Amino acid sequence: MTYPLASRLRVIQDAGDRTPNHRTAVIHKIGIADNVATALFTVTTANETGSTDGGAYLCRVTALIAHAGTSASSDAATKAFAARFTRAMQAAGIGALSAVTEDHDDTAADTTAATRSIGNVTLTVAESSEYSVTASITIDLTGTDVQTAEVVAHVELLWTGFLTVPEIAPA
Repeated sequence: MTYPLASRLRVIQDAGDRTPNHRTAVIHKIGIADNVATALFTVTTANETGSTDGGAYLCRVTALIAHAGTSASSDAATKAFAARFTRAMQAAGIGALSAVTEDHDDTAADTTAATRSIGNVTLTVAESSEYSVTASITIDLTGTDVQTAEVVAHVELLWTGFLTVPEIAPA
């Protein structure tokens, strides 16, 4: 039997974060200094009993970056940023990280570029342990009146194999 496209799409849309191998989080971080790698979030998997720690995940980050993006700011800038990375774990708990792939680092929208803007944004990942990976963000704030940055990041995790659901937490 063939179902109409609309009903098939609705099922996919309704699945959302209830899908067993899908997890999302929104991370909000303020006061990020210019060009300083700042821990944004961690992904943690469980150290299971015996040799049953294996699995894999894909982590996608889509972020709104703001420079002095407050209700009282006279000069502000913002941009969109997105990147992704993967991790594979052996049953014995030894893992490997891929390099971070940048999907886009958009041009800044700034009210007064000479005063405040945003240059390059970089996401890096590192193992805190075999079971915990920390993602850090570095933001190049530009202009004659550099303040601090703010990030609102949507973090999506697609995973398979793990006995316990991997966790996303603010760093």
